[in-house]
Amino acid sequence: MSPAAFLARETAISVVINAALSAGFCWLIFGGKSVVPIWGVQGLVVDYLPQGFMIGLMGVLVPGLLARRAQVAGRFGGSLIVPGPISAVVKRALIVAAAGAALATAMAAVGFALWGRQYLPVTGAMLLKIAGGALLALIVTPPAIRAAII
Repeated sequence: MSPAAFLARETAISVVINAALSAGFCWLIFGGKSVVPIWGVQGLVVDYLPQGFMIGLMGVLVPGLLARRAQVAGRFGGSLIVPGPISAVVKRALIVAAAGAALATAMAAVGFALWGRQYLPVTGAMLLKIAGGALLALIVTPPAIRAAII
């Protein structure tokens, strides 16, 4: 498999898994409500903090480790290149997770503040969380894979 095909496949998988996880956790947290508050400790904006962290972490850690393993196994053809230590993938994942948490929460706060709403129907919240999870995975996964297979 070429590195480009691997990148495309693993990114697509990351996007689907993170969108599904976002939906599942959104349902667990807000599913029994008809409307979801946007602000406050139990609001939608605050929920972007753990979502951004976990998607940043898992969107980098798992694909990065899989890419590293594939490279070590010689699946990309050419000469065998020994990648950096696993700890580099873990450090990268933690840095991206922290940045993902901060960025997702800040973007949600600014977006909702500009929108001016206080509540959202649970289905609207679910759709936003799914889209946000998929978008963040789409942003963080390709560079993580590229960094692991250089």
